[in-house]
Amino acid sequence: MKMPRWQGLELEDLTFCPRWLRDEATEILVRGLNLVGWPAAVARLWQPWLNSLGNPRVVDCCSGASGPLAGILREFPLRVTLTDRYPNLKAWQELAAGYPGRVDFDPNPVDARCLPPDHCGVWSFFNSFHHLTPEDGTRVLSEAVFRAQPVAIFEALEREWSRLPLVLAMPLLSLTSIVWARPFRWNRLNPLTAFLLTWDGIMSCFRAYREEDWRVMIDRADPQGAFHWETGRIRLGWLPVCCPYLLGRPRMFAPGPGEA
Repeated sequence: MKMPRWQGLELEDLTFCPRWLRDEATEILVRGLNLVGWPAAVARLWQPWLNSLGNPRVVDCCSGASGPLAGILREFPLRVTLTDRYPNLKAWQELAAGYPGRVDFDPNPVDARCLPPDHCGVWSFFNSFHHLTPEDGTRVLSEAVFRAQPVAIFEALEREWSRLPLVLAMPLLSLTSIVWARPFRWNRLNPLTAFLLTWDGIMSCFRAYREEDWRVMIDRADPQGAFHWETGRIRLGWLPVCCPYLLGRPRMFAPGPGEA
């Protein structure tokens, strides 16, 4: 039986979720995904696609603690602007300091559903597009088509029952992070962090889009076929599971001023 899609509530989406808790949980998740090799897997697929576009600047949406970008930046010379509805300035400043001239960020809250006009380039979503409802996801793709902005979506979870056991290991990931995550922080032992990671991980599985879901959005967002769309799955680093992706680009793409 297929796992149904359910737009359940993720705690980190709530405006009253404490910033420290949201930032701690997203940082642990990012470090865990880095350990299994997700950034390198994304880079192998993404770099040739970006090269074909002339390597425009990337505007990363829902950046959280910067996702896999640090790992991707180690693989090839990406230029990226970080954005989020809840900016994690500390994590972004650290990333920008490590890659001067290649990373910048918008310090203001940015809603991915209505990106400012000056945020031009490839719009990327790393393990975050499932936070959008189907209507909002369609709106984002429609706006990308209207503004002729390429889109790159990579998820770390699939809507499959088989992924739930991995999610249920989140408390272990959280508790052991005090050993392998740096800098060292005692508050990683806070049970609220483990609970948030587990609850939101389960909800993410139910929220994740399959290829057929993306195709419905594409049909609504791009009825004239102005974009070339590619969907598929890549292996999640060394783990024996796969992750879905969606790449969209205008059929006639020309980088904007200063982006080539």
